[in-house]
Amino acid sequence: MSPMQSFFASLAMGAVLLTAPALEAGEATDIKADGAGFEDVQDPAADLLASPWLDVSALAKASPWIDSPGASPWVDGDEKANPWLDGDGEKANPWLDGDEDRGDSDGGKANPWLDGDGAGDPDGDPDRDAHSDEKILDRVYTLSHDIPFAPGQTLRVHEFFTLRSWLTFPRRSAMLVSSFYASGWNIPVDGYRAGEMLAREGFFAFSVDLVGYADSFAPANGNDATFDVQLEALRAALRYIRFFRWVPKVDIIGEGYGASLATQLAEDARRVRSVVLTDNLYRIQIGGPASDPVFRELIENDPDGYIFIPPEVVSLFLAESPPEVASYFAATQSGFLPAASFTVAFELPFYDPSVARVAGLVIQSENDLVSPPSDAAELAADYGLGGAEFQILNGVGRGARFGSPDGAADYWQKVMDFLKQ
Repeated sequence: MSPMQSFFASLAMGAVLLTAPALEAGEATDIKADGAGFEDVQDPAADLLASPWLDVSALAKASPWIDSPGASPWVDGDEKANPWLDGDGEKANPWLDGDEDRGDSDGGKANPWLDGDGAGDPDGDPDRDAHSDEKILDRVYTLSHDIPFAPGQTLRVHEFFTLRSWLTFPRRSAMLVSSFYASGWNIPVDGYRAGEMLAREGFFAFSVDLVGYADSFAPANGNDATFDVQLEALRAALRYIRFFRWVPKVDIIGEGYGASLATQLAEDARRVRSVVLTDNLYRIQIGGPASDPVFRELIENDPDGYIFIPPEVVSLFLAESPPEVASYFAATQSGFLPAASFTVAFELPFYDPSVARVAGLVIQSENDLVSPPSDAAELAADYGLGGAEFQILNGVGRGARFGSPDGAADYWQKVMDFLKQ
């Protein structure tokens, strides 16, 4: 798709967003987007280009408003027919006075959307009103998508975006993959709303429920949700995201098991821009449930291959979290998970980071009780052809993203600095 076509598509979506109801922070709509058959569509802009206002062979001249310099009723040959401009082309617009700044000559309040300082509403409220550019650009909207990855099998992903996401070029998208459910990414507490934060930075953010998790396809036996099956499902998600949002490449933010998967997705430099890896095992495990022989015995002998993770086990990772974060995370991230997500880590390493061909960032918590900083440093050294960037989160334990406010802020600062490179 050409930049011109993407521009018109963005305008069309912008019109939809401007007329849609506003969502305050933390609110969400859950509109299902059925992705079935998306790979069979040849040109996602075909309907757009069929408009009588556009002619692909001569984009600039097909519209009756633009076929020649004098055709538009707003502009004649000497550029003075526009009713908003007077003879000198500067001052006739009733919203602007002579200084072309923010109001009229009596003190700057002619524009009904701006007060005297150009920032508020006409009643003097210092906060921007509902029509301000900032709030329009940063309203967060959500969609849920069921992405097909095999016949009769779909992956559930949750999308967060803003109008800023549509107006950012080149388009940016981030896929969020974790050991936990997708709902654990956008925690409804300030500083922990990952999907919303990325959307306000201009990303289309997609949090993923892996195979066997939540509303994604669950095989009859959880042992069949293998590492390779998860990779194929995530590769389908990458293709879908690029197609659905016209994104050149996708950044992947992986955590735990999701980070291990991300190392292998990083082999695809055609679809992936970069990866962030946090809390994943490589060669050394010093703690955690999977290191307990009793836990291993239970998992390996479970008849249906699904393990129930109670809130008490989830809470083991929440010692540093604020109470409201800990209560939400423990309540929403407990449940049945496929055994294959755990048994894969019984023999380390279970993936090869040297296959990566895109930029990588490894973030390690200093006080991680599951895998030591030395393991993450070795992962960074073995990543790709020249290694990955390596960052330590000082003074925090595993799960910094949902841990202490300072730890979460440090984590996201490192992530965003990397993504903006």
